[in-house]
Amino acid sequence: MSHFVKVSIMVVTFLLITAPTAFAQSSSFDENELKDLENEINEILVEELENYSAGIVEYENPSIKLTQVTLEKYNYNKQDILNAFKKEAELIKANAKNITMEFEEKETDNNPESEIGIQKIIKNPSHYPGDYTASVSAAVPGLTTASIRQDFDASVRSGYIKSITLRGSSYSSSKIGLSQWSPIKSWATIETVGAYQGLSASIRMKGTLSYIFKGSPISLTPTFKKTFTPHDL
Repeated sequence: MSHFVKVSIMVVTFLLITAPTAFAQSSSFDENELKDLENEINEILVEELENYSAGIVEYENPSIKLTQVTLEKYNYNKQDILNAFKKEAELIKANAKNITMEFEEKETDNNPESEIGIQKIIKNPSHYPGDYTASVSAAVPGLTTASIRQDFDASVRSGYIKSITLRGSSYSSSKIGLSQWSPIKSWATIETVGAYQGLSASIRMKGTLSYIFKGSPISLTPTFKKTFTPHDL
C-alpha cells in the first residue's frame, strides 16, 4: 500500500510569472535610492518572516529583488511599495497557520514517466511485515496543480516504526508550476518517548521557494514537517 501526505494551504494569491529583468534606473530614483529601498523591503521581510513558524511550516531567509515592473506598478511611490511588501509578509504569516498535512492512500503508479514520481510498492511479508513505500507531500504556496514530495521507505513491526529511509531529495510533483522549488535537505526522525522508540516519527523537507510578487522575485526557505504514528502508515 502506498501513501502520501498532502498539504492543503490557504495562502496568498501570488502573481507567478517568469522573473523579469532587473530594473533600469528611473527618473524618480537614482541607483543608490533604489538600493536603499530594496534594503528596506528586505529588512521588513526579515523582521516579519525570519524564523517564523506556524503549524507545520517554518520560514527562513526571505529576500526580494526589486524590478522596474514593481516601481512602475506603484508609480514610484516609496511608501506604497513598502506597504505592499509588508502586507505580503503579514499574509504569508496568516496563511501559514492554515497549512495542514495528512496521509492519504493512493494507487501506486508504476509508470516511470509519471510526473508525480511515485515508486513501485515494495513488500515482502515473509521477511519484513509492514514494509512499504510511501511519500510525504507538501503543496507549494500559491499553486493548485503541484506539491512538494519526499519519497521514503518505512518499516513498521509490532506497532512500532523501526526504520525510515529517504529516497533522494524532495521534488515538485508536477512540471506544471509557476513557482520554483529547489531542495536543500530532507531528514527523518524516529521519536523516543520514555523507554519506547518508534511510537511516532517525523519527516522534514527544506528547500528554497521562489515566486514573483507584484513583478519582483521573492525567495523563502520553508521547512515542512509531518509527524505521524505507526497507525498513520
